Amino acid sequence: MKEVPPIKKSKEAQPKKALTMCQFENESMKTKVIFALMAREVEEFKEQDKEYPTNVRKILDDFSDLWPVELPNQLPSMRDIQHAIDLIPGASLPNLPAYKMNPTKHDELKRQVDELLTKGFIRESLSPYRVPALLTPKDGSWQMCVDSHAINKITIKYRFPITRLDDMLDMMIGSVIFSKINLRSRIIKYVLDQGMNGRHLSKLRMDCMSGFVVSSKGVETNLEKIKAIVDWLVPTNIHEVQSFHGMATFYRRFIRNFSSIMAPITECMKLGLFIWTKAADKAFEEIKSKMVNLPILHLLGFEKVFEVACDASHVGIGAVLN
Repeated sequence: MKEVPPIKKSKEAQPKKALTMCQFENESMKTKVIFALMAREVEEFKEQDKEYPTNVRKILDDFSDLWPVELPNQLPSMRDIQHAIDLIPGASLPNLPAYKMNPTKHDELKRQVDELLTKGFIRESLSPYRVPALLTPKDGSWQMCVDSHAINKITIKYRFPITRLDDMLDMMIGSVIFSKINLRSRIIKYVLDQGMNGRHLSKLRMDCMSGFVVSSKGVETNLEKIKAIVDWLVPTNIHEVQSFHGMATFYRRFIRNFSSIMAPITECMKLGLFIWTKAADKAFEEIKSKMVNLPILHLLGFEKVFEVACDASHVGIGAVLN
């Protein structure tokens, strides 16, 4: 038997995918809602066309001068403080050969180096030491990186003391507008013309300082940090007790008689044994309840007379400046 060929549908039987002008007008008269698909030329995507949340977009607009679309083809003017890498005296200077790469990567690396030379960001050097550059993939393109492991091994590691938080808070007494430039003006010199003095004050934003919110009223807690303590579940082991104790102790200055209230919880951590008592549970809930309505602490006024108030008991000892 011969195979019967498949039946071919006529063009009239196939559904129409296009409407004439008259058919479109008739259809629009019958229906209330019409969805029209229109084609347009797609322009090249730009970074500034990306959609951001409203609060993020506002910050980007306010500080748009900090990240231009293209960097200027020159370095900034010379400053009083110049960056320098101090090496260990007598250390062997590295002089490493370039990494092996294929012709495509070599041409790309040369292109990026020539571009940096043209812009003045780098310059030819006859330095006695050398470290290789390489290309790494990033966002569909190649990014030039410098392997500085050899330099890091012979670099002097400087150690700087960390400023105590209490001392930093004392520096803010009587201040209304806070700026890092004000706090560090004795260390860093900024190249500003006379018309720019104080202009940075209009760029400031309220921010938290190590878990505290500092304003002209005083020092208060960060609500986001406090929420973690308020929502803390009852500890089930000694590690959870230690975590809660450390978090709550950070805000001890805001709670009157904190050591006495926390004493039952402190007892649970002694000898490395976890014993959760009724007194500890009561203190746990009391600490959490006091965290909800913490006072605003006024910054000290050193022009006034201080009084030392001391107190002690079987579970705690302390002193306060009034």
